[in-house]
Amino acid sequence: MKRSEIFFTVLRLPLDYIALIAAGTAAYYSRFLPQLTDIRPVTFGLTIEQYTNIVIFIALIWVVVFAVTGLYSTTRQKLADELSRVVIACALSVAVVVAILFFSRQAFESRYILLAAWALATIFVGSERIVIRGLQRSIKRFGVGV
Repeated sequence: MKRSEIFFTVLRLPLDYIALIAAGTAAYYSRFLPQLTDIRPVTFGLTIEQYTNIVIFIALIWVVVFAVTGLYSTTRQKLADELSRVVIACALSVAVVVAILFFSRQAFESRYILLAAWALATIFVGSERIVIRGLQRSIKRFGVGV
């Protein structure tokens, strides 16, 4: 196994975590867009501080699901296969979060935020994986990791 492959595999984990937190935060703020509040006013009292604490914990759960679904495998995959795994892992992660909410009898105050976070997480993590591949390809041109 090449060091560069190990490096990029390890790099995916914190970048995925950051992408998931960014997706969750973007989902929260998107709920307050005038286009959405005109259709349905915001009725929940969840502050960004409270929400951030939740997102930090939930992103950890998502990273564990990502690991279980093989997104941190060191074997090289086709981009389409990796992106399809991202979609599946994000969907499975949402299912895990919904199950946790259901069994803990906690009512999350905004279904929109949950669905938007899922969609944005899929987009953000998928985009991040594409950028990492581009970076890997670029450094190989310079002979690194060949």
